[in-house]
Amino acid sequence: MYQDAIPRLAKALLAARGLAHPSAEQLAETYQMALLLLFRLLFVAYAEDRDLLPYRTNGLYETRSLKHKATELAELARKTPSVAASPSSSTAAMTDEMFRFSPVTASVTR
Repeated sequence: MYQDAIPRLAKALLAARGLAHPSAEQLAETYQMALLLLFRLLFVAYAEDRDLLPYRTNGLYETRSLKHKATELAELARKTPSVAASPSSSTAAMTDEMFRFSPVTASVTR
């Protein structure tokens, strides 16, 4: 998982930060951001799976849950393979919305 996720997260973070030619310091900082994001996503996924978060009992949370958003993205990618391949697609827009008010974004973008 690490070898698949970290490079993809780091590339996405570099793009989101507008770093076309990052310095060594910016690469190190982006790597730390990618690790933080991955571990937070894993934590939320684990907590939802173990019913430590109100995934099954709160409709509002359920529609915004990581599990629900992942299902939406997977369904969109399944229905429209070209969408999954394009970073400028609605998949990117959906991902942006998924993290718009997330505590993960607030910490990562500091």
